[in-house]
Amino acid sequence: MIHYTLDQILSFALTAEHGSFVKAARASGKDRTTISEHVNNLEIALNTNLFERGNNKLVITEQGQLLLRWSRALIRHAQGLQTFADSLSVSDKTHFRIAIDLHLSNDFILDTDMAVRDVNPNIVVDWIYRNRADSLEDLVNQSIDAAIVLRDEFSLKSMPRGELTACYLGEVRGKLYTGVDSPLKALSPVNFSDLIGSIRYFLQSSSEIGIGERASYSGRQVVLHSVELIEKFIEKDGWAYLPSSQSLESNPKITTLEANFLNSHWPMGHFLMSRSDMSGRNFHNVLESIKKMYRQFYS
Repeated sequence: MIHYTLDQILSFALTAEHGSFVKAARASGKDRTTISEHVNNLEIALNTNLFERGNNKLVITEQGQLLLRWSRALIRHAQGLQTFADSLSVSDKTHFRIAIDLHLSNDFILDTDMAVRDVNPNIVVDWIYRNRADSLEDLVNQSIDAAIVLRDEFSLKSMPRGELTACYLGEVRGKLYTGVDSPLKALSPVNFSDLIGSIRYFLQSSSEIGIGERASYSGRQVVLHSVELIEKFIEKDGWAYLPSSQSLESNPKITTLEANFLNSHWPMGHFLMSRSDMSGRNFHNVLESIKKMYRQFYS
């Protein structure tokens, strides 16, 4: 039998966060007496002191700290349940907006879109480019429904906020590419020092999370907005580390470079971020199609 109410847990968590009944009441829009009664009744129900009271101050006890961790988890689940419950009365959407990372190939996007239509021909997906920061902001603002964002292992910003859910999709395997007439081809396998003197081209989405600054293997780095544009540039000069694709492999003007400092590929991982307030079979099928096609293309 449950001996507490959700209102009591909410009031306790707010009081612990703000350090007083008055501030907790102000934050919740309730009066101080209500907040105080909730906390007092919770202490009675649990037969323990959650706060030490004295000198007009509230100091959370050790038991209170332990309960606070569970309370925050309970509140998150309760909010998620409420969001899901609210969505049950909304008709199943058929039109979605999904942000994508530039490292993903056109073939992947096309095949994923076809897989979605195979499940339901009425589903329409807008595939739009957004950098990771804009994707997270647009998800929170609900102007997009999901996003495939580049992982940044040096930052916690890739982790979901409370309004979002996340699934780690995996890694895109890449290779070093250069033009068939590039002086670098004769040096293969190349060293770091071989690359420093040549222009390096890399994608805008990589630049926006600081990869160019952390891995500046060239004294001259040029940011371009698409793999297709980089492909045209490296036909003329320089080099790039790009996701493997049929277009690059079949281009007679481009070749791969071996590197003696790479025993494996550089990881370019992706998260699939989605709005936690979204539900419905169609949205579920879109997300599952993305996961399935990512495995087929990049595993």
